[in-house]
Amino acid sequence: TQSPSCQYVLPELRRSNVNVRSQYNSATLEVTASLPPFAYIRSISVAQGRFYNWNDQARAHRVAFLGSDVRKQLFASHEAVGKTVYLNDIPYTVIGVMPAGFKFFESDVRLWVPLALDPQDLASRGNHYLKVVGRLKPGVTLDQAQADVDRISTTIHADNPDSYEEAAGYTVTLPPRQDQLTQRARTTLAPRLGTAACVPILR
Repeated sequence: TQSPSCQYVLPELRRSNVNVRSQYNSATLEVTASLPPFAYIRSISVAQGRFYNWNDQARAHRVAFLGSDVRKQLFASHEAVGKTVYLNDIPYTVIGVMPAGFKFFESDVRLWVPLALDPQDLASRGNHYLKVVGRLKPGVTLDQAQADVDRISTTIHADNPDSYEEAAGYTVTLPPRQDQLTQRARTTLAPRLGTAACVPILR
């Protein structure tokens, strides 16, 4: 990360209307792909199995972590961990499940997989389909984080004027809001950079 305020900054990709099926049932879901620290950043709890890790990421393992509701929807009373689900007909192995009753911050997201990106996509500054999620370092204030983001956005625009010509004069703001996930007050940040939407950053 370019920001000294952040402990983690990760890409996040959300896909709607993904056809998901097990041997028992099927559903149309929104699926989120990100990197392993995502579970820590978003305070995701694990009831069975585990969240995906860096080994899964490095080896491009097709593994999936399920919310408790989608586990019930796809598997009913059957065991889910170790079984196969198909995402648009591509097989993934279920490696973990959330606790029953655990409500994720964004209730429509109930299935997570490791993020796989084409290097050519990463090299293109014209692609704005990724969100960003991060976590501030302990003791960092909202004002400090805002100053960092202002500096970074100005530098990126100055260094790449051809890529961000239409975004000249844009600003980035980090409004605080409550973290509904842990049922206690936390300061969260929801930045938006140009046309690339960003999701909450926790500290």
